[in-house]
Amino acid sequence: MRTVGRSGHRDPGSGQEALDLLVAERPRALIVDLGRVDFCDSSGLNLLLQTRMAAADGGVSFHLAALSGPVQHLLELTGAKAVFAIHETVEAAIATDG
Repeated sequence: MRTVGRSGHRDPGSGQEALDLLVAERPRALIVDLGRVDFCDSSGLNLLLQTRMAAADGGVSFHLAALSGPVQHLLELTGAKAVFAIHETVEAAIATDG
C-alpha cells in the first residue's frame, strides 16, 4: 500500500510521472492524500482520472483521502466525485483497503 501527498504548486507533468511510477510498482492500494492541496483545476482532475484508470488496469486499488475544499468543489462541480473511492482521512482509506 502506498500513500502519496504533496503540497505546493507542482507541474502536472511531474505529478503524472510520479504517480505512473507508483502505479507501476503495483502496490495493493494507492492512496492520494489531498488535504493540503489549495488549488486544483482541470489539469489536476485529469491527472487523478488518468491515474485512477492506470491503477484499475494494473489491479491497484485507488483512493482519494482528506479532500481539501478546492478539490472537493472541483469533483462535485464536474461530477467526477462519483468515479473515485473517497475517504475523510488517510487512516480511513487504509482501514478500508487494509
